[in-house]
Amino acid sequence: MPLRFLIELGNRPLPTAVTCPRQLRHVTLLKATGLIEATLAISHAQQRSTTAAFVRGITSDGIQEIIDATGRSPACFNWHEKNNLALEFLRFLERVDFPVIVKEKQECDSAAILINQRLIHGAVDDVEDGEHREAVIRGLTGVAREFFSRRIEDAATAPRTWPTSADMTVG
Repeated sequence: MPLRFLIELGNRPLPTAVTCPRQLRHVTLLKATGLIEATLAISHAQQRSTTAAFVRGITSDGIQEIIDATGRSPACFNWHEKNNLALEFLRFLERVDFPVIVKEKQECDSAAILINQRLIHGAVDDVEDGEHREAVIRGLTGVAREFFSRRIEDAATAPRTWPTSADMTVG
């Protein structure tokens, strides 16, 4: 249910990248109803499905829905540290079809950081009046791809520890 997922988002540090297919359906609905601010990555394939989402925050209407449902204000807090935001945005970009065009200020700032760190290929430009920005992201660099492949490899080769009978003793 999207309301349950909205409450879950209210207890997470935002922004966050969402890649789980079930959660993506919730994000799409919550964005369409104006309860969250998010950018959706739509595949270029024939079925045009959402492949990832970058949830930036919960709107005032979304916060009111959480209060109505739970009786208390959500514990969400925004991470406005630029590097954390950029890393979450990079995680979002891991699952998208390129090229990607973003126009939100936070996403353009994150794209600029990632371009400067040579993690993505792209450009950030001022649009028309100089107040608006737009970032065109063409893809991940080899450094970023190596980071993601190393992360997956580390998870796959991590030793699995099974609980022993000593771990399960009570008392």
